[in-house]
Amino acid sequence: MHPENLLPLLRLLPLFVLVAAALGGYLWVERGRSKRDRRRGIQQTKSYWMAEFAHRARMRTKEWLSGTKTRRLTYQGPPLAPKAADLPKSKHRH
Repeated sequence: MHPENLLPLLRLLPLFVLVAAALGGYLWVERGRSKRDRRRGIQQTKSYWMAEFAHRARMRTKEWLSGTKTRRLTYQGPPLAPKAADLPKSKHRH
């Protein structure tokens, strides 16, 4: 390849520089955004666990002061939906 064959490409050099600068700027901004998202996720996790531990401490304190156990938050009884036999039959005829 001879250097005189590359001379027409010199006119496109500013375009290549512009594309490279735009790509570099985009990657720089995205790196900053991902760092910010990661920090926000860590902060949300920390605040969630702090609130969770505070809630547990309040529950233990109530239990200790009242001498009774707090009720479970999950439903442990029979299913809430009525059985199929108890449901009224539909009167639609096709």
